[in-house]
Amino acid sequence: MYNEYFDIDRILSEEEMKQGDEVELPFWLAKVLNNNNIISNSPPVVFLDDYQNKILADPKVISMRKYPYYDVFGIKISMFFRDYELSKVLFKVFKQRLFHILVQSMHLRNTDVSKIQTDLTTQENFIFAMGYQSSADYDSWKDGRGDRITSSDKKYTQSKNRKEETLLKKRKRLNDTNND
Repeated sequence: MYNEYFDIDRILSEEEMKQGDEVELPFWLAKVLNNNNIISNSPPVVFLDDYQNKILADPKVISMRKYPYYDVFGIKISMFFRDYELSKVLFKVFKQRLFHILVQSMHLRNTDVSKIQTDLTTQENFIFAMGYQSSADYDSWKDGRGDRITSSDKKYTQSKNRKEETLLKKRKRLNDTNND
């Protein structure tokens, strides 16, 4: 009895479906079934033209609380359906929201940002957190509480600019004479 409870064949056989019925499926399952020509797919409602027009009207105002993976999943959907227009819309929306998110993350110091973060996607939350932390680090450094700035260990290996090449050669000669 217990083994039958998790039997996928039994679960699927209990539900009668007619040709043309619409059912929501997880993306991974829909993709496999579509590749085997068992079903035909249509994109989720949030990736259709109506919602795209709404989000393009003012991307900064739209709350993404219900769609935490909107941008990441949107790319997968656009590739799956070969909808290159959707890719362009996703990029445009992300670009416009990104600037707004960075401005907020750097200028909303000492305020409750939890409301802002609940309206962002997971990618946007990561960017917001990075901007917020870099702003805090900069303020700390500016007030003398941060670490000292040190030069990089990375060396230039190739340069297209002739002046930079000359400067690098001079620096190398100076370093070589100092090491001897």
